[in-house]
Amino acid sequence: MGESVFLDNENTEALSNPRVIISGSNKNVYGTYVHGIFDKGNIAETVIQTLAKCKGITIQQGEIDDYQSFKEKQYDKLADTLREYLNMEEIYGMLRDANI
Repeated sequence: MGESVFLDNENTEALSNPRVIISGSNKNVYGTYVHGIFDKGNIAETVIQTLAKCKGITIQQGEIDDYQSFKEKQYDKLADTLREYLNMEEIYGMLRDANI
């Protein structure tokens, strides 16, 4: 994590071109203000491979899902677990009785 700091608060240009100061001893940091940029598997994989190369290590390429696919698989696992431990017919009956 870094800290976003305007280096020149008097300069209005600083508002449109903020610079980020990264504190701490580790300067090998990647970051972005673009929400969701790592949701696609190929972007995350590229960053990981680049970091590995900088460290002199090799990471075998594997199957990387995009974030949406990952979330769907997790929801499927949750649904399977709920079906295993809950009486779904009873729950559906309660919902029908409540007219939902």
